[in-house]
Amino acid sequence: MTQCAVCRKRKTKVKKQTTVSAEMLLAFKYACMVKGNEDDNVEANDKVVICRTCKMLISREQQNPTQLGAIDIPPIPLTFQVPEKENGSCFICGNNNPTFEAPFTTRVSAYILAELYIEKEEKICLAHVDNTTHMLVPSPELFQLETTEQIIMMSHEEVQDWMREQRQQANQYRNQERTMEEIMTGLEDDSFKDTFGIKKDQLEHLYNYVNGFKTAAGLKCTRKSLMLLLLKLRQASSLSFLKALFGYSSLGAVSAQIRAAREAVMSRFVGNYLGPAHLTRENALMHMTNLARVLHLQEGNDANLVLTVDGTYIYLPKSFNFTDLKRTFSMHKSRHLVKMTMCVLPDGYILDAQGPYYADSRNNDAATLKDNLSRNPHGLKAFLQPGDVIIVDRGYRDCLEYLEELGLETEMPRYPQRGEKQHSTEDANASRLVTKTRWIVESRNGHLKTIFKFFDKPIQAGNIPFIGDYFKISCAIINAYRPVIRCKDDTEEAGKRLLELRNQVNEVREYVETNNLIRRNSQWEKMQVELEDFPRMSVEDLLDLTHGVYQLKQAAAYNAEVEDRSAERIFEVAKVERTLLKARLYSRHVGSKEYVLFIRFVPNQNGSEGITGWYCKCITGSRTVGMCSHICAVLWYLAIDRYEPTMRRPTRRLLGVALDAGNRE
Repeated sequence: MTQCAVCRKRKTKVKKQTTVSAEMLLAFKYACMVKGNEDDNVEANDKVVICRTCKMLISREQQNPTQLGAIDIPPIPLTFQVPEKENGSCFICGNNNPTFEAPFTTRVSAYILAELYIEKEEKICLAHVDNTTHMLVPSPELFQLETTEQIIMMSHEEVQDWMREQRQQANQYRNQERTMEEIMTGLEDDSFKDTFGIKKDQLEHLYNYVNGFKTAAGLKCTRKSLMLLLLKLRQASSLSFLKALFGYSSLGAVSAQIRAAREAVMSRFVGNYLGPAHLTRENALMHMTNLARVLHLQEGNDANLVLTVDGTYIYLPKSFNFTDLKRTFSMHKSRHLVKMTMCVLPDGYILDAQGPYYADSRNNDAATLKDNLSRNPHGLKAFLQPGDVIIVDRGYRDCLEYLEELGLETEMPRYPQRGEKQHSTEDANASRLVTKTRWIVESRNGHLKTIFKFFDKPIQAGNIPFIGDYFKISCAIINAYRPVIRCKDDTEEAGKRLLELRNQVNEVREYVETNNLIRRNSQWEKMQVELEDFPRMSVEDLLDLTHGVYQLKQAAAYNAEVEDRSAERIFEVAKVERTLLKARLYSRHVGSKEYVLFIRFVPNQNGSEGITGWYCKCITGSRTVGMCSHICAVLWYLAIDRYEPTMRRPTRRLLGVALDAGNRE
């Protein structure tokens, strides 16, 4: 038994198929309507099975056609939410811009997005309609419209048209938008992390926080919303790129999804991983390092914290608002920017992020920190306790008294007094002990702009109102999904060794100044393989003297500079005594400036023990806690690199490409 295509009866003895001709099609449709079959998809020249009863009905209709309009199908009452009318203005924004009557496609998409019934005579402006598809662009105003519940009488034909249009729009969304499965399965875990900044399981962890969140406008935060937000922050992707990648129909739809993700993450996730309220003192003390405890706290003090504070710059385009133009201009950077303040614990865990602040003179580093503690928006002032140590740079010098009034201790690199050209040994050592732990905040600032490239270039005007939210979201993600920073020299022994070196006198400086060796004429030699009795060292031996890798990195650049200037790897040296070497090399900042330095060594004593002292005429060259980059560059060449080159040098590609009108070699 087969099924009749008209009445849908399953039992019919007719087996022969009938061809529905063009003349017969209208009568066939009429018979389907009479039998209550609204799901017919038969077209002209299709072959179908029709039972005898339906054939007779079709035959009578062909002989005596019925006017379908004469069939009395009463209108169907349906209940809808209808926006309140404003004659002549856009029903969404209320503006009287050039408006037009809302197209049928726009009216249907309004029902799909916000369950609103838009009547035929309603007006709308171009800003809310996609130019290509004529569908409605999602916006917060759409979900905040004041509505009234009304009963709308819709004819049979209108209901069919609405159902048909809804089906077409649903198919369009399904064909355009890439599914989560396509995106998730198309990338390996490492590639996913490189693309979005976190791994797949971390995305699920983040989604568990925001699942079920709805904005005030009624938008839900989905996994795709989070991926849009992460891709925007990680790759600094434009809305146009995200629209094409994820297959959205309009830029407004992408923007609405990012807004939902931003509000959801700020509401449910950030507070769990950023801000003083999310950590107890006991948990914060777990982020103390051995080195920071030894260098900045009294022995046996396990109750106080060491906190490093610094600002970072986020660049902006020029504004046509003259007030903003003046307040965002930084005399220090000669650019328009705003500043975010980051408070970091010794292992790199971000305790708090505050801002953004303007960049003019009234918003210097000291003023922003004082404002944060005075207003206490996140509870940082209550979180800190008397005896806690705040490490800052020289830009915070004007708020040191205020911090001390709160019972806090401060550490800041020393700065030379008026007329001084060089730090004393004591000041240079004190500054080095501060920078030994202060670098952590600089490192985290660098991590943030490396992981989230959104902050590494000027922010687009449309994103400026959300800079603070995006910055805090990025800090919370780093805290949640990135490891803390651990150093090899994070030991009590290393800290105690630095404290011992701090109290040492620079004997080489005293000897040089007593004998006036700086001004004494020297017979400079361009040395390549001489000084065979100079100690040989490994990189580890040199690290024992520098107490940091920064000087080693600069040493490679200084040696490359010597190569470029003289076409052969040489330093100019003069042997003052058998155990005292005098050398000079060029500054990396000023081409005509050179530094003179002295190194005392034990002939033929290899290893770090072979170097017993040093002194350089640069501003920090007198310190005994480590050494400056100039001394390190000479030691690295003489003791290591001239025997066995081990370190990568800076690239020289630009030197072979750029033209030089000065005809320099």
